Amino acid sequence: YSIHVRVIDHTDAASFVLFDREASKFLGKSVDELRQSYMAKGGDKNSCPEEINRLRDRKFIFKVQLEMRDINSYELCVIHVLKMTNEDSLVSTFINKYCPEPVSSLCD
Repeated sequence: YSIHVRVIDHTDAASFVLFDREASKFLGKSVDELRQSYMAKGGDKNSCPEEINRLRDRKFIFKVQLEMRDINSYELCVIHVLKMTNEDSLVSTFINKYCPEPVSSLCD
């Protein structure tokens, strides 16, 4: 499965695609476990399991791969997340290096 997320920082915003392997590390469940648990609770197959909201408003560092598209297409590139982390020391180091003077609360 894939989860499309909107990632925002003080410079811009982008849409990322998280696949099962990376997303399950932060959700604590694989797609099969999410689906089974959700359907067992009477969830609608067209709505989103609540566990996915655990990704909201958290700080992550992403290693991404860009797939360039045709210049005439609507999306010039697709961003695939290869790895991600929310390890406090890495996030703090990144913020101190690339966001030393917070422009907005997104760096805080």
